[in-house]
Amino acid sequence: YVRALEQLVSEASGARFALRPDGLAREIVGVDAALCAEASTRRGQVQERVAELVGPAAERIVVSTFHSACARFLRREAPKLGYTSSFVIYDSDDQQRLVRDILRELQIDHKRFPPKAFLSRIDQAKNRMLEPEDVAAGLLGDPGAMAMRVDEVYARYQRALVAANAFDFNDLVGRMVQLLEQDTEVRERYRDRFRY
Repeated sequence: YVRALEQLVSEASGARFALRPDGLAREIVGVDAALCAEASTRRGQVQERVAELVGPAAERIVVSTFHSACARFLRREAPKLGYTSSFVIYDSDDQQRLVRDILRELQIDHKRFPPKAFLSRIDQAKNRMLEPEDVAAGLLGDPGAMAMRVDEVYARYQRALVAANAFDFNDLVGRMVQLLEQDTEVRERYRDRFRY
């Protein structure tokens, strides 16, 4: 990632550098409206390198991990999804506690079907942008998920997150993507703000 940023070339028309968010090099001209999102946690290193490469214009570039950028955007957009801007982000311990409570409510043996097994399948579903009803329809492609009643646990899990004004880690990107897909005004605002 940093190597890609090192391809900076200063020209009269502005700064030009390549980013590799999806493994492909992209040329970007100008830095007035750029978002530099990365998958790793080396944000500080990337931010320093961007500053070296583009100078003072780096102050106008948002450098962040994907999850951190989405959390920041969701603070502003949360009411459109039924949350307040003071939402909390559940860590893995919070998630496991919640799933354990749901298993108890549904009388599912948490020793036979541990919370981590449910969370793994819920994560798979969220990474594929599947809702609980999609899992119920078999779109997860995991026959074991049906036997475990993952769809039912997932549905209760999501309802409990909303009731607690909480997102889990996967929701940060997934719910922002959902919002961008469904809300034209939000999509246009971010498209105007971050052209690159």
